[in-house]
Amino acid sequence: MKSLIRLMTQEILLIAELKELCNAEDLYKRLLLHITNNKQSYGGKQYGMPIMQIGNFAWQYTPGQAEEKLTEWQNVLRVGGNKTVATREIIRWKKALSGIAVVNEYPRIWQDPEIGDLEGDVSDKLKPLAWLLSHELAHVIDYNCGATGGGHGKRWQRIYRIIRNAFVNNGRYQMFDTQQVIQFPKKQKKELRMDLLGLPLFDLQVA
Repeated sequence: MKSLIRLMTQEILLIAELKELCNAEDLYKRLLLHITNNKQSYGGKQYGMPIMQIGNFAWQYTPGQAEEKLTEWQNVLRVGGNKTVATREIIRWKKALSGIAVVNEYPRIWQDPEIGDLEGDVSDKLKPLAWLLSHELAHVIDYNCGATGGGHGKRWQRIYRIIRNAFVNNGRYQMFDTQQVIQFPKKQKKELRMDLLGLPLFDLQVA
């Protein structure tokens, strides 16, 4: 799995470079990549270096548990619980009950048709990983390439939208079922100057 994550990371950064978002080879070489179980995922910058941690990834709303969870959230709504949260959860669990697996996104973008909640077939184990890497690498690029990063703000959303459309939404991630090896292309132009030297020792990292 670690080799798969590294290959997918390379591919996403290559896509980002083609979209003029970063220098793929330079960013990958400097990226501190941690792959672990049962821990939170995040991407950002630490001690002036790009960093990304990949933890658990899986469909969160699945058909097998949908009926029970849907009833629970309907009860929350019935007794006067948080209407906004309950409504959002009911919508997701209704999709799961209909056979559509879901991974939730942040409330501000969850209904965006391109970068909102991820939907798919529960048997597709690769899609949630592709989604997670796209989300976190958008943070890495946001914090390490160009202007200062801003959490889940407009710049991150723009980067994430480009990556997710080009890697997840169009099914490109499925190429990794064949375990193809990806290599960075040789540069034909002068390398872009590193912009991290002299930055503060610690900058925010974002989940």
